Amino acid sequence: MEKFTLKTNIREDGDDVADKDADALRNENQNLRNQVRLLMAAESKLYTLQEHLNNQQQIYARLADIGRQLNTLLKIDEICKILVQFVVYEFNFERCAILLHGKSGPSGVLLVNAHEGYYENDEIAAIETAKLQSDSPALKEFGEDGRHLCVNSEHECAHGCETCNIKQLYLVDEFYLFPLMRKEEGIAGCILVGNSKQQARYQTRVAPDGDMMVPLTNLVRQASITLANVNSYNALEEERARLDIAVAERTQELSTALDAANEAVRLKGEFLAKVSHELRTPLNSIVNVPKALAADYRLIDVYVCQNCSAEFQSDDDESATPCPECGGSLSMEQVTVCEGDASEHLRFLNLVQQQGTHLLHLVEDVLNFSRVESGKVKLDYQPISVHHLLHEVEQTILLSIGNTARCIRYSKPDVEVQMFGDETRLKQVLINLINNAVKFTSHGGSIDVCASVAGSEINPLVHFEVADNGIGIPSEQLDVIFESFRQVDGSSTRIYGGTGLGLSIAKQLVELHGGGISVKSEIGKGSVFLFDIPMNPAQTFPSPLPAPTEKSPEGGDA
Repeated sequence: MEKFTLKTNIREDGDDVADKDADALRNENQNLRNQVRLLMAAESKLYTLQEHLNNQQQIYARLADIGRQLNTLLKIDEICKILVQFVVYEFNFERCAILLHGKSGPSGVLLVNAHEGYYENDEIAAIETAKLQSDSPALKEFGEDGRHLCVNSEHECAHGCETCNIKQLYLVDEFYLFPLMRKEEGIAGCILVGNSKQQARYQTRVAPDGDMMVPLTNLVRQASITLANVNSYNALEEERARLDIAVAERTQELSTALDAANEAVRLKGEFLAKVSHELRTPLNSIVNVPKALAADYRLIDVYVCQNCSAEFQSDDDESATPCPECGGSLSMEQVTVCEGDASEHLRFLNLVQQQGTHLLHLVEDVLNFSRVESGKVKLDYQPISVHHLLHEVEQTILLSIGNTARCIRYSKPDVEVQMFGDETRLKQVLINLINNAVKFTSHGGSIDVCASVAGSEINPLVHFEVADNGIGIPSEQLDVIFESFRQVDGSSTRIYGGTGLGLSIAKQLVELHGGGISVKSEIGKGSVFLFDIPMNPAQTFPSPLPAPTEKSPEGGDA
């Protein structure tokens, strides 16, 4: 019995060791399985992290590509279009819109410049007309540090707040709102990225710490810099274009001024040639006619009676012979006698007088023009009778040009008309126009000089016309005949003389009175010169006129 019992105890001890080894083995196996599960979990995490890193690497590579692409663009619309497409298709958001200050819209309002995503047609029309005030509370929160606004499903807000307004305007239920900044001008616009409630679960979710937060922030920062650079470039281009336009305009002005100066030099040269020609003709007569007349005069020896002053001519010496008239003593003297034809001499003298008068008129034209140009002409305002003015003009024309073989008719108002003005200067205007009409109207032609009342009760005018049926003026010359030194025919072979100053002087004298002058003409049918003078110059000139002095009934100057 004792031997049997010993063997049983030994078997039981061995079973205990085996059980312990089996438990240890099971524990080790469990530990190994746990380690394998941990390794597999770590490997899965590592794979997920690697996949995330690869995705991030691809995103940043795409960001680098898009950055290089944006840097080559200079049009804001193209940049905005590329940005919204990139956000939707690379970052997997449902909707994206870029809001900028409208070019033609009201200031302080942001309008959609570009948008991309899943929209219905009516939704597209809604967001393209949506307006966001740049001073809205949501945008004011951006400040200068580039903070963004994040609104997701966990965001709590009161009905009617700014975020609700943005949701309704741009049809998003969760969104990021990033500012697009300018260095000096603050917020230039913003970029809105988000999803609708129906599509949110299929898109990248909007969360303050989402995976796309960092690359999206980098993209917005790069877009802000690009837009700022493009705006600066566009501003420089606009300034350059403005300067180019200013330079072109200034160049054109200088070119026009140079052309005008060259034309003035040409006209003055032409004027000097005309004046020299006009002066040469009367001067030749004035110089040569007296010489021809002097050839008919000579000195002869005659005997003069000391008592009765009788003169005797003899070839013999008569100094001792008494005067046959009175018996007085005779003395020899030299006297000048004319051996020419008296009528011929008279014709020459009339020619000298005519040429001298013509020369006087030329010199007066030049002097009058010089006075007007230098501003030295001062008008002497006096009461004027229009009837008397035309009578004075008529008498002056008769004295100056006599019988012109042209019919000059004067038409006066039916009733006496009184006006204020410088009578001498107005006579000068009318005489210049009439002389001009006489010059260009052939013998047998007619000239009509008319005066009438025109204008309104508030601003009455005296209207003058000088019409002729002469050769007329070409239409291309009508705009320049009132300019200084101008003549219709300025060539040295022209038929009609003159300096080309008469019409210019007339125009300036009319304008000094506050009036205006014009011309109507047709080749071969004649010309009509018209000018209006204010009846009361105080309505035209703000400075008060001196009290007018009375005129004599005959119309002479007081």
